[in-house]
Amino acid sequence: FNLTVYTSVLNEKITSIDLMALAKAITETANKLPPSQIKIKNSLMFQAQYLEVHQQNQVTTMLRLVQELTDNANNLTEHLRFNEPSLKLAVEKMLRQVEKAQDLLNTQGPQIISKIASDFASEFTVHITDYMNRVVQQTEHNVGKCWPVSQVYNATVTTACNKILDPYNGFWASVGFILVLFIPSIILSVKLAALYQKSDPYPGPLVEAVNEKRKKKQQQQPRYHEPYDSSGAGVAAAAG
Repeated sequence: FNLTVYTSVLNEKITSIDLMALAKAITETANKLPPSQIKIKNSLMFQAQYLEVHQQNQVTTMLRLVQELTDNANNLTEHLRFNEPSLKLAVEKMLRQVEKAQDLLNTQGPQIISKIASDFASEFTVHITDYMNRVVQQTEHNVGKCWPVSQVYNATVTTACNKILDPYNGFWASVGFILVLFIPSIILSVKLAALYQKSDPYPGPLVEAVNEKRKKKQQQQPRYHEPYDSSGAGVAAAAG
């Protein structure tokens, strides 16, 4: 793979002649024509202008692109060689290195991976330990300095809330519960009081059955009468 062939082709001229020189020659020839050949003169002038525009808009751009391709080809040649005299030697060296790396992985791959994992775990543990020590140190020496202020603040909040506000809150809470529960209880008691004051039995088949049963029991009970003695002896005995 030789990029010199491509660079040599790119370095060749895009056109076989210089278009600007040709346009200049055509313009000079047109200026030398007599007035009777005005059509030929105008045609030559038009062709000269066309060549100049073609040189400026297309050929110049193509030359710039050719220069960029040449530079890229040279850079590619330098990078692909990997500090070797040629690309072929660089590729052969790379293949040997790949084979050597493959053999190393086949023979010592598990040991190398285990060592890398162990080193990574050790390094990670060291970082975690350092971070924890830093957190503890900052907490003890920097954050811990505000502990008295925090204690004063907590004591103030506790005193204001528990000793002053809580009794008032309890009082107003009890008043609220009374308003919510006691007033409906009073209304219900007034409604039930009218029912409890009634003395008449509640009419109904159950009450009537009970009353009839009581009457039957009273009728079935025997009546005891003392015998009446109209004789005087009986009266005397009774008087004695």
